[in-house]
Amino acid sequence: MSPRIIAANLTVRIKSFYREKSAVFFTIAFPIILILVFGTIFMKQDNVRFDLYVQDLDQSNTSAHLINT
Repeated sequence: MSPRIIAANLTVRIKSFYREKSAVFFTIAFPIILILVFGTIFMKQDNVRFDLYVQDLDQSNTSAHLINT
């Protein structure tokens, strides 16, 4: 295949992609909208604390230090 055929095929594919409004929306705008929506929902959580329970089967000094950290 010559580079000229590849370039022509690529041009046709790009033009047909931009003619489909739903494809452009779900490729470009929809991810940006999702990022903005979830960013504003979860923005105010600065002091989040999680209580994690750990089962220490090793019971060595190293595992106790790891759990305390």
